[in-house]
Amino acid sequence: MRGFIVSFDIEVPSPDSVSDTFNFLFHSRGNLASFSSTLAVGGFIKTFEAAYPNIQIYFLYFAKNSTDSLRITLEKVGYNDDIIKAILEINSRKYIWFIWPVLLRPKSRGRIFLRSTDPEDDPLIYPGYLSKQSDVKDLLDAIGFLNAFAQTDVMRSLGARVEKIEIPACSSFPFQSELYWRCIIAQMSSPSYHQVGSCMMGPAKSRWSVVDPQLRVHAIEDLRVVDASVMPRITSGNTNAPVYAIAEKASDLIKNRWKRK
Repeated sequence: MRGFIVSFDIEVPSPDSVSDTFNFLFHSRGNLASFSSTLAVGGFIKTFEAAYPNIQIYFLYFAKNSTDSLRITLEKVGYNDDIIKAILEINSRKYIWFIWPVLLRPKSRGRIFLRSTDPEDDPLIYPGYLSKQSDVKDLLDAIGFLNAFAQTDVMRSLGARVEKIEIPACSSFPFQSELYWRCIIAQMSSPSYHQVGSCMMGPAKSRWSVVDPQLRVHAIEDLRVVDASVMPRITSGNTNAPVYAIAEKASDLIKNRWKRK
């Protein structure tokens, strides 16, 4: 995910817990009716060369001067002080949508190695983010879509404006140029907490596979892996529901094995 900020010429009132509770209980709407206090809207699109949606979009909204909540969000993502300062400056002037386009099926691949024979040692992880130019192109296409979205009649009626994020690394590039957005992608990209495939399922003869269709680790008895790491390819969306399904299947496999015994 990476940052794309749209500001608006509107004022949003501060949250009112009493009013929010009333609206939720009696009208099933309002801030408490969404799955997050800031993330109330999401969407999926496909870029020009994709057969079906390959970009998920998060829309996070922040009222003007939402300094504390915005800073916490940006720190959780892992942004450095320069990026946080630039975004807080925009929010000091405007109500903003912080829009994150997310690659659903990245082509880039990382590597993970054992650090030593000590199981307590942390592994060596080389994520390989954006190592394939096709991933960068998909993100550029997504940014093009968001730019067009910000120019729609409805958005323009709200005073929508795509904001330049003033960070030193990208200051030399003209705003809205491809070089500017390539710099933003490089500087502001972060993982979206849905990594998969480090113990992928596949035949034992494959050099990359770790578990078989029964989720058993190849060549090791009585050891299974039951999480998102067994997915050979990532699903097109959040991985929590597929992991529930993997866990349910694993429980059946284990129960059936013990019944046969």
